[in-house]
Amino acid sequence: HCKNSPRSNLVIEMFTPVVQRILKHNMDFGKYPRMRMFVQDYILALNSQNEGLKVVQNFVTSMHGPASTCPHPRVLPNLVSVCLSAIYSCFEERQRELSTLCGPVLCGGGGAPCVGDKNSLNRSLQDLEEKVQCFAAIFSTMCVFEDWRPGLGSLLQPIPFPDEALSHDKLLAYLRDVTAQLAADPRCAVHLSLLGIRENKEGWFQLFCPGGLCANDEGDTFLAM
Repeated sequence: HCKNSPRSNLVIEMFTPVVQRILKHNMDFGKYPRMRMFVQDYILALNSQNEGLKVVQNFVTSMHGPASTCPHPRVLPNLVSVCLSAIYSCFEERQRELSTLCGPVLCGGGGAPCVGDKNSLNRSLQDLEEKVQCFAAIFSTMCVFEDWRPGLGSLLQPIPFPDEALSHDKLLAYLRDVTAQLAADPRCAVHLSLLGIRENKEGWFQLFCPGGLCANDEGDTFLAM
């Protein structure tokens, strides 16, 4: 339903309470991977609405609640798990699509390039870009909440993204915002999460330093940190 009728109000009304319950109470997505995929599909259905990114961000805000401290400790790690899994899947699919696009796309066995297939692949790649942006925006929204920053910083400290994701412009735009907010937090447990999780392991500070894998912003993020 989320995939076939993403803009249906009925889908949103039916599944919002279900997704809220999953995010509040799930203890292990590893045992229920289809449940995590369902939450991803629901979030993408939100993203397909008018002003989709804003709708997604409003949903994340509602999951935190109006109080200064979120009353449900499982919401943050569950949201992070959903987003990381979705982004990994996007980049795996992106690599497959790019391999197909760069290979010979032929029509009718006659050796002529098939423009229709290439256009279809380009549209598929555009869809993946939108998905990456949707889930990356959630990290930025979560970082707004003071009580979520320590947990988010520790979950992102091991750099849980594939290398190709760390040079992706749209994803990096949100990660720059996240690292800036973590760096500005006065609590040591938060801003120290930008360093490597152990010796000889690079952290966000090293990745954004001049010459680092993520340093495509003329050093602005590094200077902010």
